[in-house]
Amino acid sequence: MSDEVTVDFTVRVADCLGFCAEKGDFVPVVDLKNEDTSRGLKRRIIAVTEGTHNGIQFRANEIEAMVRRAIEVKEQENRKYFKVPLVLDHSDSFLDKVGATYNLEFGKDPEKGLQAAIADVEFWNTTPMLREVAERVKLDPENTFFSVRVRGRIEQDAEGEYLADMTLVHIAVVNEPADPNARLISNSRGADISREIFDFGVVPSNPPNYRKASEDTPWEKPRLEDFTSKRWDELSDAEKRRIAQHFAWAPKMPPNAFTDLKLPHHRPSDGAVVWNGVRAAMAALMGARGGVDIPAADKRKVYNHLAAHYREFEKEPPEANFAKSDFALNTEGSELNNKGGLSMEEIEKIKTDLKKEYEQKLEEVKQEFAAKIKKIEELTELRAEIIAIYPEVDRDFLKSLNREQLEKYKADLKKRMVETQSTEKSRDNAAKAEDPFELAEKYFGPVEVGVS
Repeated sequence: MSDEVTVDFTVRVADCLGFCAEKGDFVPVVDLKNEDTSRGLKRRIIAVTEGTHNGIQFRANEIEAMVRRAIEVKEQENRKYFKVPLVLDHSDSFLDKVGATYNLEFGKDPEKGLQAAIADVEFWNTTPMLREVAERVKLDPENTFFSVRVRGRIEQDAEGEYLADMTLVHIAVVNEPADPNARLISNSRGADISREIFDFGVVPSNPPNYRKASEDTPWEKPRLEDFTSKRWDELSDAEKRRIAQHFAWAPKMPPNAFTDLKLPHHRPSDGAVVWNGVRAAMAALMGARGGVDIPAADKRKVYNHLAAHYREFEKEPPEANFAKSDFALNTEGSELNNKGGLSMEEIEKIKTDLKKEYEQKLEEVKQEFAAKIKKIEELTELRAEIIAIYPEVDRDFLKSLNREQLEKYKADLKKRMVETQSTEKSRDNAAKAEDPFELAEKYFGPVEVGVS
């Protein structure tokens, strides 16, 4: 089978052991009083325990081999610490390293008696930031977790599927399990990890009696205000479930928060399924635009749900191949659905579709911008023509007029100018006609003034 997978095992800090300087040994965290952290906060973690978890065996010999390989790397590279850093929130950034694993051994969970990898970690305290992290871990052990990331390959023999060639990647400090697949696996008191290691999300059912919206219906990601005027914590469980039916995935039912809901595709107003929403949800599931943060184990269920909507619109859904790095324990059967990554044709199709969408949006923006520029130029030209006719016009007044008003104002100015010129000419002519000397000269010749 040989599918490479990544699994996160999460342990609550309160269920770990802390180093007691007075006793020179590890004791339950709850028993530590006035813990001295001047030399660095230390915790012991039951990292990976043998057992069968959701059909996958974590065998003692594989766990032991994982520990042995880690010890060999440390010795060969002459390291002070193991190559299992202590990090914040599963970050790969150098600046998010807050400590190290200084001891790793293969032994027994003291309470349960199961074979396990046991890790001792130390928080560094050389900077104010590092001391702040350690202090927070110390002060809030009930709501802080260690998330142990393990990478390996799914293999199968006569006894079933098991994880082989395991490697400890890192140990992360998190507020909540970083991977929704992972929950509390081991308190040192002996939790039944076979039921708790994997906690899958939910694909909600469709809204009752929903219909198809027309295929060209525009789509916009809904907000909570589109469903209700209430806050999420004011809603009943039934109301939360009703809203969840408009999405393709929820971590639990009812969800704890509206933001937990992923991949919307039903219209909030009437529950109608919208093609552009379905297409956007499927693209996100396939990794477009950063993908979607849901357990890989749930991707097959979500895909099936969206694929059914594709067929409702008489569309062919894309091929359901997810990347090997997405760990997918299938809740619908015993087989793993991760059989490789997207084909090159699928990738190219997604890239082409995204490029076309981008180019279309860009062209729309260009056309909109060009129209605005043309409008500005036309208004500027109209204002200039009016100023040429009537230089004393108030410029601010011109700026307040739209195109239609400017054209009307320009026409009125021209009309007044013609009328004014005509009136002045008439007055000149009238004045000349009324001049008695000009009339006498015209009809009787030169007139001698003053001759009796």
